[in-house]
Amino acid sequence: MMNRTWGQLSAYLFILPSMICFIVFVLIPAVMGLGLSLFQWDLMTPIRYVGLDNWTDFLNNKEAIASIRTTLLFVVISIPLTISFGLLLALLVNKLPFGKPVFRSVFFIPSVSSMVAMSVIWVNMYAKDTGLINYGLSLIGISPVGWLSGPWTAILSVILFSLWHSAGYNMLIFLAGLQAIDETLYEAAKVDGAGPFYVFRKVTLPLLSPTMFFIVITSVIGNLQTFEAVYILTGGGPGYSTTTLVYFIVNAAFKGFNMGLAATISTVLFALIAIVTLIQWKFQERWVHYN
Repeated sequence: MMNRTWGQLSAYLFILPSMICFIVFVLIPAVMGLGLSLFQWDLMTPIRYVGLDNWTDFLNNKEAIASIRTTLLFVVISIPLTISFGLLLALLVNKLPFGKPVFRSVFFIPSVSSMVAMSVIWVNMYAKDTGLINYGLSLIGISPVGWLSGPWTAILSVILFSLWHSAGYNMLIFLAGLQAIDETLYEAAKVDGAGPFYVFRKVTLPLLSPTMFFIVITSVIGNLQTFEAVYILTGGGPGYSTTTLVYFIVNAAFKGFNMGLAATISTVLFALIAIVTLIQWKFQERWVHYN
């Protein structure tokens, strides 16, 4: 009994630092943000209670509503692409007869590189007249494209950058999952006459489902908080076509000095992340296999 109590106490001591950080940097700011959404404050004049006025302003703000739509669109398009591409890279690297560490490092470098620095490089690559991408297109007879000047091309440009930046991280996680699969399962499937596609669908994917579930959860949360790429590449434009929720929050807080509205939208973002995550946890039993 004493050993069990000491074991539980040790476990709580190990998670205590993380719990303190969560309470101080996540839970308390979330509660304070919810409270601040009921006040008007511009950082200079005294804070003033306004009730639900910030929520009314949010619902009547076309840019705010557009930012929700853009964020959800970005998630819906980006997540399947980044996960699929990351899985494809992992499958290819896992089959290499040699040089796995080299390719693993090369594909992973963009994920650990500075988002701001990489965004600046991609801005120059997307340039209509001098960009590398349009230069490549000109070699095959395609006219220059204004990647960052059109609503849909701007969204696709941000998604393409996100794909390049995050696929390496997904590849690394998938690669770890692939290397944890028992090779005897593949050998048994081959003995039974199963083809490569059948083996992938019936053996690899089910055994990778816990890894994929982790990647889906973290990718959705990360993409709902997209900011740096939008800030550097498009500045939220043209119009509101690439304005995400986090970008709108930063503008409301530090350009409009409307902390109440920024807190309101932060609460909406927090609720959106919580709802999406809970839905994924709810439906994981239908497709995630731990055995």
